[in-house]
Amino acid sequence: MDVQIKLVYKPGDKNKNDILNKLEELDLEIFYDDNSFKAKRECYWWIAYMDDVEVGFAGMKSLRPLENGVFFCRAGVLLRYRKGGIHKKLILARERYAKTLEFKTAITYVMSANIASLNNLIKRGWLVYSPEFAWAGRDDGPLYFYKQMDNGE
Repeated sequence: MDVQIKLVYKPGDKNKNDILNKLEELDLEIFYDDNSFKAKRECYWWIAYMDDVEVGFAGMKSLRPLENGVFFCRAGVLLRYRKGGIHKKLILARERYAKTLEFKTAITYVMSANIASLNNLIKRGWLVYSPEFAWAGRDDGPLYFYKQMDNGE
């Protein structure tokens, strides 16, 4: 089956509440034990489709004007579609788009128990770092990653 990754929402998009609602529904289906997610309007959002069925999603938030970088925020793939490379494709889609917007750096974090996501970032050339301010905490097991977007990939 072929996976399609589509940019479905950009900051400032109007009349797209249905997309934001769909992201929240998909998130709840993927992360059923965490109902705190709200799809933020200041983010870029992608949905992964297989045969017109939404199977995953990912977001990216600009850090401008503070930095010329982006934060790769929430991402997930439905359990029955994992191990098919969809998460890697969502990472790649965000990296490519960040480069078109001329962002220089991307950051993210992953909980240390999420081995598949850790490996996907490492395979894409992301590096572990220790931020001055650990926005996702330090004691709960998050690992922080960054990647230079101008590295020629």
